[in-house]
Amino acid sequence: MEKHQFYKELPKAIEDGAGLKPLIGGTSSTEFISSFIKSSVEEKKINDGLERQLQTQVMLLDPPQLRKKEEKRFPSLLLPQGCRKLNAKQKQKLKLFEVPKEEQKYSLYLPLHSLWLQYMEDLLQVKTSSVVNTSVLNQKVLKADLHGCSLTVCKSKCSSYIGLHGLVIQETQNTFELICKDDKIRTIPKASSLFSFAVGEVLFTLRGDHIKYRPGDRSARKFKEKPWTVKDLQYE
Repeated sequence: MEKHQFYKELPKAIEDGAGLKPLIGGTSSTEFISSFIKSSVEEKKINDGLERQLQTQVMLLDPPQLRKKEEKRFPSLLLPQGCRKLNAKQKQKLKLFEVPKEEQKYSLYLPLHSLWLQYMEDLLQVKTSSVVNTSVLNQKVLKADLHGCSLTVCKSKCSSYIGLHGLVIQETQNTFELICKDDKIRTIPKASSLFSFAVGEVLFTLRGDHIKYRPGDRSARKFKEKPWTVKDLQYE
């Protein structure tokens, strides 16, 4: 196919109907910009000092009246001056955090678990370090991102939660959402629960009451070491 078949002039009827004006000037970039501005900007704004205006002012190609009409027709173009966050009702209405039924499959999240294991091995470095500082290690575990973690519920006030095992697909301030091997999502409260997970050959235990924070807040928080009490273990 020859080149002229790709690049052809528009028919005269289309040019007249679209209101297109031929560009005035040569082929250099400066002449092209000046020609384009002259054909796009309202005539009353064009004067002998056009080049000076381009260097010091912002030239509006669209008349403000046309812009206002577009904003009325398309409200999505209107952005608030201060970016406001969605409230809880708006998030619930938009179903931002709901997992579609076709994606509620345990096998789909196994690659996420593999990435999480690599992340935890690099973070904790339990295998490479011969001497482990438990205080520093505890801080790292408490601040770690748990999305993709293979979590087990060891103890809970609700007996039906004990023994549940799944991958963490969502964490909120007070709950974990686990996708289990039966392809069902279960929401486990952190309060009065004891969780465990393994990284390599090391088993870690988490008290849900100690991590009742949002993941973003928890990663920047400095935790105080709290001793175990008999009350913490009497969940059943």
